[in-house]
Amino acid sequence: MAPEESGAVARAIAWSTAVLLVVPMVVVVALAVNGSQYVQFQLPPDDVSLKWLREVADSPLWRSALMQSVKVALLSAVLATALGTACALGIRNSRYAGVVQTLMLLPLIVPLIVTALAIYPLWVDLGLLGTTAGLVIGHTVVAMPFAFLTVWSSVGTLDPQLEKAAASLGAGSWQVLRRVTLPLIAPALLASVIVAAAMSFDEIIVSLFIASPQTQTMPVVLWSHLRENLDPTVAAASVFMAAMNLVILFVGIAAGRWAVKRRGAAR
Repeated sequence: MAPEESGAVARAIAWSTAVLLVVPMVVVVALAVNGSQYVQFQLPPDDVSLKWLREVADSPLWRSALMQSVKVALLSAVLATALGTACALGIRNSRYAGVVQTLMLLPLIVPLIVTALAIYPLWVDLGLLGTTAGLVIGHTVVAMPFAFLTVWSSVGTLDPQLEKAAASLGAGSWQVLRRVTLPLIAPALLASVIVAAAMSFDEIIVSLFIASPQTQTMPVVLWSHLRENLDPTVAAASVFMAAMNLVILFVGIAAGRWAVKRRGAAR
C-alpha cells in the first residue's frame, strides 16, 4: 500500500472513531434539550427547551451530589497523588522496586466489584460507611494505581546527578526534595492529579457500596434515577457530568502544553 493510501486509511479510521465517540454525547444533549415529558430522541427536537437543564441546576439533590463529587474528586486526587509520589520516590533505588510496582498495580487487575465488596465490611467496622472521608479513601484506593503509574514514568527519567549536586552544595534531604526533585516531576504530579480526579468523578461501583443518602455523588444519584424514575432530567444531569469531564480534559491539555513549554525553557 502506498504511503498516500495508508495515510488516507488512517485518517478515515481516526475520523470514524471520533464520530463514534461523539455520537452518544449528541444523543444525550438532544434528549436534554427536548421539551417533551418523556425520554425521546429527535434531531432536531420539535420543542427545544432548557427546562430540564434548569431543573437539574435548581434541584438541591443534584446540586448537592455535584458538589460532593467535586469535593471527593479533588481530595482523593490529591491524596492518591501524594501516596503514589511517595511510593514512586521511595522505591526508585530499591532492589524490590519491581515487586512493589506489581503490588501497586494489583487493584487494576482486581474487578472493582470485588474491591467494593472487600471495602464494605472494613468501612463498617471503622465507622467510615456513609461518610465523605470513607468515599475519599475508597476513591483513593481506586485512583492510586493510575497516579502511581503517572508519577513513576517521570521518576524513572530523573537524573540523580542533579540531586547529588544539590546535596554536595549543602542542601539537606528535604531541601533536595522540595527544590530539585518535586519541581522536576511537577508536570507528572499535575497530570496525576488530573487523571485521579477524572477517575474519582466517574466512579460509581465503590460509591454505591459506601455512600449514604447524605453523601451521594453525581453518578450514584444518576444511577438511582435510571432505576427508579427515567425522565429527561437524567439526560440533563449527564450533560452536566460531561461538561465537568470536558473541564478536566481542557485542564489536562493546558497542563500538557505548560509542561512542554517548561521543558523547552529548561533546555
